[in-house]
Amino acid sequence: MESIGKEIRDILRKKKISLYRIAKDLGIAKESLHRSLMHSANPEWRTIQKVINYLGYEVKLVKKKENRT
Repeated sequence: MESIGKEIRDILRKKKISLYRIAKDLGIAKESLHRSLMHSANPEWRTIQKVINYLGYEVKLVKKKENRT
């Protein structure tokens, strides 16, 4: 399973948006935002939600299908 940080970093690369720009626009320290999006990070939901909203996305929870083996 991919981390939310990696998914966001992939979107940033595709949209060619820098962390500096998002941090500045959202009033978040660049270093703090960078740490939040690292693979092993455990970011605050509030930070992730701000970035997702900024990028024009929303989070949708989907129930996993049961494995019947």
